[in-house]
Amino acid sequence: MMNRRPTGLLLLAAVLPFGFVVACSSDPEPGPEPGGGDAATTPSATTTATTPPADASAPPVDATKPPDTGVDAAKPPTCTDGAKNGSETDVDCGGSCLTKCATSRGCATAADCVTATCISGVCRAATATDGVKNGSETDVDCGGADAPACAPGKDCALGGDCESKICTANKCTTPSSTDGVKNGSETDVDCGGPDAAVPRCAPPQACVAGGDCDSGVCTGGVCQVPTSTDGVKNGSETDVDCGGPDLAVPRCAPTKTCASGSDCESLVCPGGVCQAPSAADGVQNGTETDIDCGGPDPLTPRCAATNACAVADDCDSLVCTGNICQATSPSDGVKNGTESDVDCGGADLLTPRCGDGRVCVDGADCRTGACTGNRCEPPKSCAGGGRGKDNCGPGADESCCTTLRVPDLADLPPDTMRDAEGRYRYNRANNASLRAWVSPFYLDKFEITQGRMRTFLNTFSGNLAGALNLPDGAGAHPHIPGSGWRPTFARRLPRNMNEVRDRFTVACGEGGDNANGGAATWTTAISANDDKPVTCVDWYTLFAFCVWDGGSLPTEAEWGYAGEGGDEQRTYAWGPVPSATDADWMGNPSLAPATHAFCTDGGTPAYPNCFSWGTPYRLPGDGAAHISPAGRRQDIARWGHHDMTGNLIEWTLDYQRTPGTCVDCADVGWPDPPVAPGSYPSSWATVGAPELTGLAHVEDGPRIMRGGSWERHALSTRQTYPNYPLYRSYYAAGARCWRPE
Repeated sequence: MMNRRPTGLLLLAAVLPFGFVVACSSDPEPGPEPGGGDAATTPSATTTATTPPADASAPPVDATKPPDTGVDAAKPPTCTDGAKNGSETDVDCGGSCLTKCATSRGCATAADCVTATCISGVCRAATATDGVKNGSETDVDCGGADAPACAPGKDCALGGDCESKICTANKCTTPSSTDGVKNGSETDVDCGGPDAAVPRCAPPQACVAGGDCDSGVCTGGVCQVPTSTDGVKNGSETDVDCGGPDLAVPRCAPTKTCASGSDCESLVCPGGVCQAPSAADGVQNGTETDIDCGGPDPLTPRCAATNACAVADDCDSLVCTGNICQATSPSDGVKNGTESDVDCGGADLLTPRCGDGRVCVDGADCRTGACTGNRCEPPKSCAGGGRGKDNCGPGADESCCTTLRVPDLADLPPDTMRDAEGRYRYNRANNASLRAWVSPFYLDKFEITQGRMRTFLNTFSGNLAGALNLPDGAGAHPHIPGSGWRPTFARRLPRNMNEVRDRFTVACGEGGDNANGGAATWTTAISANDDKPVTCVDWYTLFAFCVWDGGSLPTEAEWGYAGEGGDEQRTYAWGPVPSATDADWMGNPSLAPATHAFCTDGGTPAYPNCFSWGTPYRLPGDGAAHISPAGRRQDIARWGHHDMTGNLIEWTLDYQRTPGTCVDCADVGWPDPPVAPGSYPSSWATVGAPELTGLAHVEDGPRIMRGGSWERHALSTRQTYPNYPLYRSYYAAGARCWRPE
């Protein structure tokens, strides 16, 4: 702008009230610009200039005299001439001058001011509310040293100019939780604050409240490490102070939140909520020792074998060994499984039957088959005592129903003779080609006496065929399928006591009458013969008797194992050779009823190992004199059984001998007897009748007999009669009962 001097100008100066001086001009062109030391300035079109009140002591101003600027008017104005001239808005500043005017100096526009703030023609100090980018501000009213930080999108020079503390390409950016700066509402770098999108702060970052921290715990303005006692759900917890993968944190109680079963005390988390333990949740929890079993809760089932346990009561077997429940066994010393008493009775037929006096539920629990008042009793055949019931043995003072374990637990064969299943090995009849493995069993100590048989027959008034009614399979051997009683066998049983008399005497298949050299023991009334083993009884009746009495007949292999002493393979029940007592008896036949069944024939041992039916015994009056009362003789087998070498040969269960090596073997493929109008007709009493010649024998097949007798049969316990006709009774044959272990 050029300096213009006024021409043709009438200046009037007046001092108005309040001490203001007003200059007026009738010249339409602009008057002198500010500066030059004038007492008053003419305001620009955009500014209103005011002057301070005039000094009352100053001399009057001559309005007609041009002002003295102290500058040579002939020289052009400069920005350093100490005068307000040219385009300057104040002395040497503003306008075209590069120097901006300081605060309180005159200005025309904001560009004239150092502060870039021109209010009413005067440069004013910059403020953060003046709506102008001035001072050190980097944008309008923000940034720089004095103004607030700038919002996103505003200009900036440094990160400090911005609210976000981030200045990129001279522009403030929006705060984020990944910019590495504490900004926005964050309480620490990229964390905390009310914005839910911003991560929570980890320990030990700054916080204002627990909500700023990922642990939920803010103490003294610092986020704390999560603990399981801080009362807050934090860390990896699934609920307050519980759950999560940290095993140092307690598991959650029922109703607490969970992510998986491992978060819960119960280990059960359906629907994200911990459940109370139960005995049906498929998890080991609560006080259980294994999955849904064990522990002190009486409502929780006991554990089965192989499950974990702490004490015996955790197991249904009541046996806990090495913290593992054991399977029930008949040798664990505990009443468990279905046992009716310790290690005996119950539904498992491989468990021994209970002896006399033991607890039972029914007769099936008892070795004797007799259970009264939940106690096992002696076999029914010995009930009430009397002849042939309680007077057996050498001293005539033992129960005739005594039964002995084979092998006796006090005299077991060596372990080399036992297999993994507890079966024992021996050679049948001392024949290595007939090896057998035999499970333990019980065998009656004495042969069946006439007194016991009488009790059986009297119980049913002799009508075994119609009144006995043994169930199908009764007396079955636990190791031999199909070895039990068959209802069809009842066709061969007697129907009344008269038939019993005829069968056991005159109709005896061999020797029914004494004139035929017989030795039938049966008497209609009780007699001394009741003490003797009963003879002339058929296999069907003996089988029925043993089943009714709680047992069965022994298998051929079992009888041999007991008679031969198992692995000792004895020739005689008492040992390998005849004893001195035997020799003495041979010279003294009068001892026959009370000692060994050896005899002489006219003073000469015709049969050294048999009882001859020659003189003096082949007399009509001899009767059963040849037969010793049960157990009187001294031929005691290895495990205490009597009369296995002599007295009577004995029926066994087997149909025919099982060849080769066998395990708990018996041939029980018996043919069913044919339907017949009757059994044992009276014509049997006639010597030479067809029934005696073997025609009827073929229909029912043979059975096996073992041992020797008072007659001419060899007394060796190895003696076997493998094909004895079943329908033929015999005056030198009897039996003893087998019972399950």
